Amino acid sequence: MFGIIFGIIGARIYYVVFAWDMYKDNLLEIFNTRHGGLAIYGGVIAAVITVFVVARVKNSRLPCFLIRQSLVL
Repeated sequence: MFGIIFGIIGARIYYVVFAWDMYKDNLLEIFNTRHGGLAIYGGVIAAVITVFVVARVKNSRLPCFLIRQSLVL
């Protein structure tokens, strides 16, 4: 669940960083996703980092944690 949420946020941040010329004059456009602007690389990076952080917080071993999360999906 956390991976999905932070994956979307990470995808948007990644897109904005690499398209900064479009957003530097109007910073409120960063939050406007209706015109597109999600990058899969940022989503994957953020989701992987989130999985590691959640596994660390829950004191879970990572392979077991990943198996349990895949069964939920």
